[in-house]
Amino acid sequence: MLVFGANGQLGNSFRAIISRLDSPPEVTFLDYPEIDFTDNKKLVEVLENSDCSVIINFAAYTAVDDAEDDKQKCWQINSAAPGIIAKHAAEHGKMLIHISTDYVFGGSSSRPYFEDDDTSPCNYYGLSKLAGEEAIRKFNPDGYIVRTSGLVSEFGKNFVKTMVRLLSSKENIDVVTRQVTRLTYAGDLAEIILRLSSIRPNGINTFHFCNKHIMSWYDFACLIKSRINSTCKITAVDTISQRAARPQYSVLNTQKIENYLNINIRNIDDTEIMQPETLNLKLQ
Repeated sequence: MLVFGANGQLGNSFRAIISRLDSPPEVTFLDYPEIDFTDNKKLVEVLENSDCSVIINFAAYTAVDDAEDDKQKCWQINSAAPGIIAKHAAEHGKMLIHISTDYVFGGSSSRPYFEDDDTSPCNYYGLSKLAGEEAIRKFNPDGYIVRTSGLVSEFGKNFVKTMVRLLSSKENIDVVTRQVTRLTYAGDLAEIILRLSSIRPNGINTFHFCNKHIMSWYDFACLIKSRINSTCKITAVDTISQRAARPQYSVLNTQKIENYLNINIRNIDDTEIMQPETLNLKLQ
């Protein structure tokens, strides 16, 4: 396997899973500066020099607010580079697994989004990720596009780690209550990616994966607070000042992948990231 985005939440989670296997596959993990998605020539060279049979792309420009100002770089990483990877995979018979986002939807739905629902991003980040999906489908290599939402883990920057820090150091914080989603534990998604890597479809198949439990960010903050016994007061607010718009409702329906892999997805509060020993010892 060739894995791009090795140092992010999913890359680190995937690496941890591979390390625990009795007979792990041969995996090349790459991230910046070994690979620069803004350098098309270098990306092509890396692809051409790899004898992998599976390419997994965890890499993405995920700074949602910064994307509104840094559009060229965001588009290159989230749209142009996935297109280059898809073209190579299709031409060389390699399988591709690419991670996308709930932000391809606009957030005006009143029920969870299915994979074939109309897309309508409300910010540039979502637009660039949707364009990446479209670039991959244009070349149609065998593989998967997996959309996810609210990624959290023991690695990198994410909502759980930010909340643990704030709840442990502040007396009062404001958390938005009008943005509703389903959180995803990166360790669970990494397990799904590993399973998909052994099942080769004909062409590109799109799935949604996230953990169970529909919540607002405020609800999730309150859940974290209850696990770490914080005395910080959390105030629910309708909105917070952000440069990029956020979808108000970006809940993904996961029934398709549950049927495909015959799995039952856990609630987010049952995952390792939400256990008191993790929140109190590993994240603070």
